[in-house]
Amino acid sequence: MVWRDPTKETHTECAAVPPSEPCCLAVMYHYVRPPNALAEMAPFGSGDALDAMTVESFEAQLDLLCRHFEPIDWPTFYAWREGRAEVPGRSFLLTFDDGLIDHVRYVAPALERRGLRGVFFVPGFVLAAQNLLCVHMIHLLLARLGTSRFRELLWTQVRQCEPETAAMLADTSWHADAERMYYYEKPERARIKYLLNLQMPATVRQEVLRALFETHVGSPRRWAREWYVGWDELVALEASGHTVGGHGFAHEPYGRLSMENQQHDLNLVAQILREGLGPGARPFSYPYGSVSHETPDLCRSTSFVHGFTTQERWLTAKDAPFLLPRVDTIHVNRYVESEASCRTH
Repeated sequence: MVWRDPTKETHTECAAVPPSEPCCLAVMYHYVRPPNALAEMAPFGSGDALDAMTVESFEAQLDLLCRHFEPIDWPTFYAWREGRAEVPGRSFLLTFDDGLIDHVRYVAPALERRGLRGVFFVPGFVLAAQNLLCVHMIHLLLARLGTSRFRELLWTQVRQCEPETAAMLADTSWHADAERMYYYEKPERARIKYLLNLQMPATVRQEVLRALFETHVGSPRRWAREWYVGWDELVALEASGHTVGGHGFAHEPYGRLSMENQQHDLNLVAQILREGLGPGARPFSYPYGSVSHETPDLCRSTSFVHGFTTQERWLTAKDAPFLLPRVDTIHVNRYVESEASCRTH
């Protein structure tokens, strides 16, 4: 297995060209909500907008996908991958990361109206600790403060609390990786996300973000109650024919964790899902799409049956089961246009 570093990926047009064999477009979503959803929770002033897909855009994309490809659910996808079923020549699978409340308030009803089913990947931490993940504290701090103000406060906090970590702030060697990974963000915002999500030690990041969040936004626990799905919602999703999978426990990039820490994180989320929802052949989504050499085998040994990355291309029966590609919602049109172009030539 080859370590997949998400910062080294490129997004090329050739990946959108469908292969001649049956293939599936696994589409990845995060926030899906009305434009005013955050303002209804708290007055946020003039910070940066939350990077959310509107419900109207989501529904329009569902209709676009249905016009061009055939929808399949997780049991069908799994049976195809196991050689027990066939899929249409061009199919799509819907996946949703992070266990966000958006997925039951807005996503599930839109799917139900179209007879579609999805895979919902949930981090174990949000169920066990009922607290905000660092990644979402970052998003909310950016929404409250704006990029420049957040950067200023972050730098001050790090210098005061963790002088050794402050050396990272003067180092620019990682800036290119940050801008490559978060290519859809402005450079300053990309660097903030990369520094916090993939560079800064987890214990430092948690301390710094918690202090800033409590000062400028509020209680992380209170926000978590409004931010994530709970057990009742997950049970209802599965009862409706959807699938719940794992998305790590602490939402850490596995490619930067030791083998022991990866195994511990995988064990925790597997146990939580098993205790809350019962046994089953559940898929896994790697946080940030990051894996090390050992991650696929560790994921397999923990009882998950497939592992999804963020590498973008069509998925075929030949893909390694624990290194499956997915396409971000922002690139779906490229794949639709490429497939339509192939049909006309």
